Amino acid sequence: EIRVVHESADGEPQFVRARKLLQQAERICFLGFGYHPPNLQRLRLGDLPDGQKVFGTGYKLKHGEQAQKKKLFPPAIHPQESYIYMGNQAHDILDFIRDVPVFV
Repeated sequence: EIRVVHESADGEPQFVRARKLLQQAERICFLGFGYHPPNLQRLRLGDLPDGQKVFGTGYKLKHGEQAQKKKLFPPAIHPQESYIYMGNQAHDILDFIRDVPVFV
């Protein structure tokens, strides 16, 4: 179900539920996600448990664009890294799922 989310939506039930589910997940995978900074802030990814595995597609994002998007995620154990493993720019969702060990 696609929903347009307005700027003031931080406290809406779907965000509260999404944050709870993200906290409980063993791994998180963003598919076809735009990585819009306000949406990432609303999801409060900085509150994720240490060691959480986060994956995401990077379709048609050049290396510099991917680096910018990765900076929006909280740092992992090493400050120069990010929690998210972002896929190859040539991978659409199916290629990403087939190539990246998200479900193993």
